[in-house]
Amino acid sequence: SFLMSIKDDVQRVAEVIQNVLKVDVTIADNKFERIAGTGRFYELIGCLIEIDTAFAKVLEDGKSFFIENPGNCNVCNTCSKKGSCRELAEICCPILFEGKAIGVIGLVVFDERKREDFIENR
Repeated sequence: SFLMSIKDDVQRVAEVIQNVLKVDVTIADNKFERIAGTGRFYELIGCLIEIDTAFAKVLEDGKSFFIENPGNCNVCNTCSKKGSCRELAEICCPILFEGKAIGVIGLVVFDERKREDFIENR
């Protein structure tokens, strides 16, 4: 994938986003491969993301969305991680190239204190 071909740059972007926003960042391509990650996602770089997650919806629709209460929103209903998800809030944004979603950036909060600020400042 294109994102894989620039994975070092993609990782640097993820790290900058994490440093500025103080949230974990994960970036996957349109083949559901994690290209970059920070925090809890760093060890998962190179792994595949399940195709029934919120990322699939973003890739399909090409639109961003905010998950304020994971497990209690429509996009979570078909997710295989429903019931065991540790994410407390998330923003999923498509990476668009020539009008097509070629990847997804996920900004994820795992800490309750950070969740409140994240929701307030979304």
